[in-house]
Amino acid sequence: MTIGEFHNVQEIGQGGMGTVYQGYLGSRKVAIKEIRRDYMSEEDLVRRFRQEASILDQLDHPSVVKIVKPQHYEDRRYYPAFEHDGSLYIAMDFIEGLTLDKYIRANGGPLPENTATGLMCRILDAMEYIRQKGLVHRDIKPSNIIIRPDGSVCIIDFGIAKDITSSGMTTGRCVLGTNGYMSPEQAEGGLTIDSRTDIYSLGCVLFFMVTGTHAVQKKASDMETRIAIIRDAFPRARDINPAVSERMESIINKAVDKNMLRRFQSPYEFKMELLNDPIRFLQTHVSMDGRPDCITIGRDPGCDVVIHDPTGKVSRQHLEISWDSRYDGTQYTFRDRSTNGTMINEVFIKGSSCSLLDPVITGPHCFCPVIILAGVTILDWREALSAITRKEAARQTLQPAGTEADTGHDTRSDREDGLFSSIGKLFSRLKNHRQDQTL
Repeated sequence: MTIGEFHNVQEIGQGGMGTVYQGYLGSRKVAIKEIRRDYMSEEDLVRRFRQEASILDQLDHPSVVKIVKPQHYEDRRYYPAFEHDGSLYIAMDFIEGLTLDKYIRANGGPLPENTATGLMCRILDAMEYIRQKGLVHRDIKPSNIIIRPDGSVCIIDFGIAKDITSSGMTTGRCVLGTNGYMSPEQAEGGLTIDSRTDIYSLGCVLFFMVTGTHAVQKKASDMETRIAIIRDAFPRARDINPAVSERMESIINKAVDKNMLRRFQSPYEFKMELLNDPIRFLQTHVSMDGRPDCITIGRDPGCDVVIHDPTGKVSRQHLEISWDSRYDGTQYTFRDRSTNGTMINEVFIKGSSCSLLDPVITGPHCFCPVIILAGVTILDWREALSAITRKEAARQTLQPAGTEADTGHDTRSDREDGLFSSIGKLFSRLKNHRQDQTL
């Protein structure tokens, strides 16, 4: 059997609306997903299928499945998916190995902590790459993680992945994900979905690795399962497997906190905690690139700057501000995480970021960006600067001995000194600026 340029094609599985095949493009072994022609009129299904192909086309990582594109297209409407004989297809590298659930069963049950840690760190490396691409997988579960014969891992099935940098993509209020592994915000059908949603699912996967059981058991109906995810306390791993260490249980519990602000804020931070890295991250918010120099602004009481917005238009986690102290000033990066967007000095951002440089200038000049949240609330920049000062002071307090400050490469200390100097000058200029206005 052939499908376009793919030959020696054999069926290896069927789903409700399509079929999975194994085949070859030349000597390259591939897996081919199909939407059967009977379902080509289902617009939402076709849109997600094309979206999966488009997302896979952006990714190039050894632990993420790669799309395989035929050289000739009869119809480019569905690129990089392709149509043949009335059906729609995506071809990907065929991944040899076992899905994580089958791998654990093949190994006789729960994995030893050191084995689970090694596998999870490889998974987290792949997920950090996905996060830095601005993507949320939204369906992380054992059956979507393949363990290759050499011990490496591969993340598959991006069918409901979301590009958080695209203003055109929204989940609306529909519930997407797999019961038992979806986050509370997914179970609620919420609009605030970002990489921390994947962190929750990864915590459930780690729980499964060390206990051999699913943390959330399926109930009589999908609705009952989702209510359990939202309301019920997460089970204790040590109650199921007493061999699980207290430290491992605490890591799992942090990953699956129902409040996304209290979870690990990036896969990289999750990995550092697993490895017990001596350079600790603050147990607080971090920026999109995994750094701790970040504050959050929004309606959620856990934010560094809490916004009181009776209209509800400001998102619970609306805006992140990170900073980088330089010889010529401080660069602030504003990343919008909201539903309704943010205006920064007349530049509108939504699901994206922009940066401003505060130059070190003496005199009455005052760096004070105009930040409007959701078109209804003006952020008090002085509150933001106060939060930055608190965050930097906390980080200096928690800086462990024997790290950068003692290595002769005092880059972090220099950066903090420069930032405190810049912030001090900013407050001084704000004071002078107000006095000038009074005069």
